[in-house]
Amino acid sequence: MPFVLNDESQLNSYGLRTINAGIDLSRFNENPVMLDSHWGYGAGSVIGKWTNLRIEGSKLLADAEFDTEDDYAKAIKGKVDRGFVKGCSMGLVYKRENMVLQPDNTYTLIACELTEVSIVSIPSNKLAVKLFAETGKEISESEFKLSLQDEGDLPPSNQNQNQNQN
Repeated sequence: MPFVLNDESQLNSYGLRTINAGIDLSRFNENPVMLDSHWGYGAGSVIGKWTNLRIEGSKLLADAEFDTEDDYAKAIKGKVDRGFVKGCSMGLVYKRENMVLQPDNTYTLIACELTEVSIVSIPSNKLAVKLFAETGKEISESEFKLSLQDEGDLPPSNQNQNQNQN
């Protein structure tokens, strides 16, 4: 069953667009784990694996293969098969210098590493991306936005607000 892991023509909930050609897949291809909602990194949180990773147009696609020997994974597969769960989300590791500010004050992520892809019940956007710092720590949406707020990166109205808060 195919899933869209990323559509580089779409902004995600972090306000960024991820370029498929810039996603390093080498680590992921060696261990293409499917987690449940980015939950945990123990073997028990693995509910399947991803196969047939490919780019078609602006989309990064993969096929979901659930571990049907695991009752929990089998139950999630059932929800997917019946159309109750449709979302997935990439776990990415990125470096700040690979974010490019665009004229419309959005960002383009030009290079990152894919570490996992999770089945999620409610993506924060139709193609949500879960981000991790180089240390492996999960980054919240607010932490992500703060990490991008160098004075030179902020639009003039935000620079004034930032100065007023200091």
